[in-house]
Amino acid sequence: MIKRATTAKKVAKRKPVGGGEGATARVKSISIPSLGTKIQKASPDPLALDQAILELELELAGVAREKQGYVDSHRIEFFKPFPHQQSGIGYIRDGKKTVLVVGANRVGKSVFGVNVVSSFSLGCRCPWDGSELYPSEGSRERNGREVNGRILCNDWEKAARDTIVPLLKEWLPAGSYETKKNNVGVDYEFWFPKTKSRITILTYKEDTKSHEGKKLDWILCDEPPPRDKYIANRRGLVDYNGVCIMAMTAISEPWILDEIVLNPDHSTGIVSDIPIEANT
Repeated sequence: MIKRATTAKKVAKRKPVGGGEGATARVKSISIPSLGTKIQKASPDPLALDQAILELELELAGVAREKQGYVDSHRIEFFKPFPHQQSGIGYIRDGKKTVLVVGANRVGKSVFGVNVVSSFSLGCRCPWDGSELYPSEGSRERNGREVNGRILCNDWEKAARDTIVPLLKEWLPAGSYETKKNNVGVDYEFWFPKTKSRITILTYKEDTKSHEGKKLDWILCDEPPPRDKYIANRRGLVDYNGVCIMAMTAISEPWILDEIVLNPDHSTGIVSDIPIEANT
């Protein structure tokens, strides 16, 4: 019977999984009856004691499920940036206007980008540590409200539908946003009623004119953008002095190397030389 009580304690201590990002145990406080109270009420009847321990095991298992449910639906609160991701966040916080995170596949570039821009949309605070993170001077003046930005990616069929949209839904808190679908059935807009902020997804397949004419606080390029699309979106950052983030593998668009990487200025922050095992 004592052994079973020990097993129950282990259920309660099960660590929540933060998507491989090392989530902390920061979940809602849930009260549970103490083992001592249960045993005192059941003593000295052995059968009653056994029943009390069984009930406690079931209660603790329920608490563990409730905690895990909270973690799964508020995953961004348990995001723990890797060093290269934290470096990118640091550049944004320092006011850099062009931030590149360059590395191989599967080092967490897209996860970095999605968590950062989600923070912009949730009031310009990082949910995992509560710190401020503003993408633009305009967003700071608006106190983290009405923050508008774009995620740019290669196409709707793979990049948007299979990568960007699932990542946003995976990390954003449940109930914090509403979505709209485009004519190909992909969620292209995420609206945040509480902060009046908006994330819009565009692809490099759209004509350049579709990328123009919008005032933006930030843009996130998931993989290298064609130069004409970059310039069109960059113009939209001028009014609010916003940031352009590129999370990419440098296998295309050599203009980025020539014009940005090899000619950086004080407003550019570059995270590179990320080891392939950095996401482990």
